[in-house]
Amino acid sequence: MPVMRGEGFRLVLLYLCACLSYASLEDTAHGDVKKLAEAWEGYSCDRLKDVPESQRCQFVTEECRSDSRVPYTEWYYCSVAPYGVFATGGFMMLLACVLPLLFCLLGNTAELYFSPTMSLVSQTIPKMRPRFAGVTFVAMGNGAPDLSANISAIRSGQVALSAGAFTG
Repeated sequence: MPVMRGEGFRLVLLYLCACLSYASLEDTAHGDVKKLAEAWEGYSCDRLKDVPESQRCQFVTEECRSDSRVPYTEWYYCSVAPYGVFATGGFMMLLACVLPLLFCLLGNTAELYFSPTMSLVSQTIPKMRPRFAGVTFVAMGNGAPDLSANISAIRSGQVALSAGAFTG
């Protein structure tokens, strides 16, 4: 599937919108952090339904930090949930529409970068079929993070953790 003209522009536009929305959420001012920490002592980011509805946006913004580039939780609890069921449904529909785009991008990336590389590797190694090369290197790439985590656990002295990861 070839990359269509303008697709890169749409991706950049989507990324800029996400960054601008995130920046606007970051700039919102909130009350005294010490008082909030005391008030939110019994709550958890894993159970946001326990937080009072009027305080969820503030709680998520202050307490629930994520490494994600797109702050879906903050978007939902600060910009969508306060507006009711229809806004929530619209947000879920938007996410459902973005999902096929992400799968198409993943497929295009694999087709443009991964497939030619695997073809080249299979041609340079004698008697290796392209499918076998792809399966072998995908398996190696899939297992590399687990291997790295196990080596790290062994080096830090947590052998039981690495043994549990190896055995499942």
